[in-house]
Amino acid sequence: MFDAQYQISKSKGLWLNSYAGSNPNEYFAELTMWYFGTHGDLNMTGPKPEDGPEGLKKYDPDAYKLLDDFYTGKIEIAQVEPRPRPGTNGAARRTPRDSQAARAIVNLSKLTRAALYVSALTTEDWRENCDRSRTDRAVHLRSGTWYRRRLNKFFRYVGFGIWVRKDVMAMLWEMERPGA
Repeated sequence: MFDAQYQISKSKGLWLNSYAGSNPNEYFAELTMWYFGTHGDLNMTGPKPEDGPEGLKKYDPDAYKLLDDFYTGKIEIAQVEPRPRPGTNGAARRTPRDSQAARAIVNLSKLTRAALYVSALTTEDWRENCDRSRTDRAVHLRSGTWYRRRLNKFFRYVGFGIWVRKDVMAMLWEMERPGA
């Protein structure tokens, strides 16, 4: 569905010579930044969308609708049965469905081919790390444990915000491994 929308948007002359226009994966990633309130690469030919979801909605309304349906859970995504982890004796793992954010993580796990970069303001970051005068307060804060518990079901953490699908082999040199 995202690949098809990428082709439709390109055929309309949108996203010319931009990172979003380079391939369907970057299209999804870049437009996601617009959908969630910022912008992606503005180094493109022709008109450029304004920042944020309203800018995306005006520039590429069909893409906005698809992302909105995806991130609000209106699109039915086929259930993927995870492989049991070693040592679980085949016990089924519960798919998180307690919020839109949890559903979005599940959806991302189905769409990610190899690696995912995750950066999220956590409750600890809000209390301990961020400059509150420069940080958006209109966010839903969750603990790092909340994110890790959900991401760990589908990915392995390799460091610096990078999560690799469990079924993908990633070579990490000794000095690149967390805790090395």
